[in-house]
Amino acid sequence: MKKFFKNNINFVKSSLSGILTLILSIVISNLNQFYFLIFLDENVRTDINLFITFIIVIFINFTIHNIYVFNKNFSIQKLFSFYVTNLLNLVSPILFWNIYEYFFNSPSLFAFNFWSILIILILFPIKYFFYEIIYKN
Repeated sequence: MKKFFKNNINFVKSSLSGILTLILSIVISNLNQFYFLIFLDENVRTDINLFITFIIVIFINFTIHNIYVFNKNFSIQKLFSFYVTNLLNLVSPILFWNIYEYFFNSPSLFAFNFWSILIILILFPIKYFFYEIIYKN
């Protein structure tokens, strides 16, 4: 575990980037879920919302990590690896929301935000471990 947190400064920077992109993802996903995608059926709206938010926010997070966290240049290979690592941010919520909506129907604004934030916060340290591997070179 000590090796995992060896570079505390990068972990803090990565966490701050995660918090910034979390706030951005909450704004985008709320706008999509409750305003822009309201014309879609409830069964697909959340999934499409999560996918759109994922594509936008992960690219922004990748850019922040390149410039401010690991000080690296842009690389298509690293971008691809970053998206693969962050599939945790896409797959976990989709699985969760499909189970949630099966039992409780469409989430309220409070439930949507509460569970989304909790899932993402749980994933922060796991993703950082993979970020170190991606940016090792």
